Amino acid sequence: MAQKQITPQQRAALFAQMTRQNMQPISSVAGAENSRVTLNLPQTRLLHRTRLMVQATLNVKHASATNYVPAEFAPFTLVDNIRFEMNNGFAPVTLSGRQLYLHNMMRENADVLEVKPNGRGKNVQGLVASAAGTDNVIRFHLDIPNGLNDRDAIGLILLQNRETVANIHITFADRNALVKPGQTGYTLDIKNITVTPLVESFSIPQIPEALPDLSMLKLIQATSYDQAGAGDVVIKLPVSTTYRKLLFLVEDANGGVDESFIQSDIQLIFNQADTPYSVNPYHLASINHDQYGRPLPKGCWAFDFTYQGTINYSSGRDYVDTERLTEFWLKFKAAGACKISVVYEQLSRLR
Repeated sequence: MAQKQITPQQRAALFAQMTRQNMQPISSVAGAENSRVTLNLPQTRLLHRTRLMVQATLNVKHASATNYVPAEFAPFTLVDNIRFEMNNGFAPVTLSGRQLYLHNMMRENADVLEVKPNGRGKNVQGLVASAAGTDNVIRFHLDIPNGLNDRDAIGLILLQNRETVANIHITFADRNALVKPGQTGYTLDIKNITVTPLVESFSIPQIPEALPDLSMLKLIQATSYDQAGAGDVVIKLPVSTTYRKLLFLVEDANGGVDESFIQSDIQLIFNQADTPYSVNPYHLASINHDQYGRPLPKGCWAFDFTYQGTINYSSGRDYVDTERLTEFWLKFKAAGACKISVVYEQLSRLR
């Protein structure tokens, strides 16, 4: 007798009825500056997200100053690289700490990610210095999301089998990554670096019809581009996947640039001819403010194809499918030399 075919909507409804969310910690790992730690994810359930809490103590000493200026994007700059790896090779997520922070900002109520000098906030970096040396709390959170969003069972990773081994590798920078360059007379010491992971997963339903489609994988990657001088910037992005989000940061020698540095519309171009997006940088910054509830950091803009009145829960109407494209470009005119970092979230079907 042939097995009854069910629709994706029916499968999603069955999964919602027959699974439940789990949040479980795995052991904290001690780190050190200029070193790498590895987190081994448990081979159980369907992986949805890993929340990472990084903690450290930064002692700051200065003969006369009572505070210091943090580096741009600190404390996330303490993490030089995060790599979510499967089966000792394939890495769906490879980013720096600040790139993952920028990706995490593409959400509603992005103000919760603001770094505070003290208190119970999500992200904290103390900013006190003294002649005797003051211990400052460093605490920040970074999320590695594998699921599409908090509603749809797309992108989940089946860890409960012998074939799938998943690890997260974290490489730390040194203490100077936390402090703005050019400040003199300071003595820094960092200690007690730890990473505490919290794994969010879903239980595996008892009937096959309720198991979600596991053939879709979410990728979060980044690339960088150096522009030697004023003129057109053309960044050729990878094709053959489906783009959900595209964020880029433009920096000159002084850090993030303002809107006037971009001397043209910001364009996305398909196959060198079709330009579905051509947006003034001030307009795009305004749109991003509407979407995320706060301005993105200076020099940063995003095309968020998941937005249809709310972030991350769209029908996919505006996703950019590059499966049949030969070229996918980000293009604008820069006023001078700069470095561009591009962070993109994609969907890829396993073959």
